[in-house]
Amino acid sequence: MDVVANASFREVQYMRRWIWLVALICLVVIISAGMSGMNKPGMIASMRIPVFVAGLSTVLFLVSKLIVEVRDDGIYIKYSPFHMSYRKIPLSEIASVEARTYSPLREYGGWGCRGFGKNIAYNVSGNRGVQLVLRDGKRLLIGSQKPEELADAILLAKGR
Repeated sequence: MDVVANASFREVQYMRRWIWLVALICLVVIISAGMSGMNKPGMIASMRIPVFVAGLSTVLFLVSKLIVEVRDDGIYIKYSPFHMSYRKIPLSEIASVEARTYSPLREYGGWGCRGFGKNIAYNVSGNRGVQLVLRDGKRLLIGSQKPEELADAILLAKGR
């Protein structure tokens, strides 16, 4: 169950439609290329993997969503269908919170669960979010369509 009674903030975001539209166009192009070469021996067999990958990518874009909740004991993040359960960030581990504008492509290489080392982002659309700096020095950016509300909810929960 995704809804939690003690969440002071909850946001569900989906991939922007233009992203999955691009994936769908790629799928159509791959299938078209395969259809034009169907008379060549082995062409149908060689197209199975690209069509499968493009089709799976399109479906994943359609169903993926980012769920962010602020609860009494922490921030819960779930990037479905890639995460089977929520990732919890205890409030006690958060050193600072800042709503900010960022560049998804330049800073993180795009949208999704991105980053490496001590700099991670969870984002599905837009260029606004909340930057968390954890006590161990790690930086976690949570993309949000309501970054000020999310930052306020985190600060309020930390103050309890």
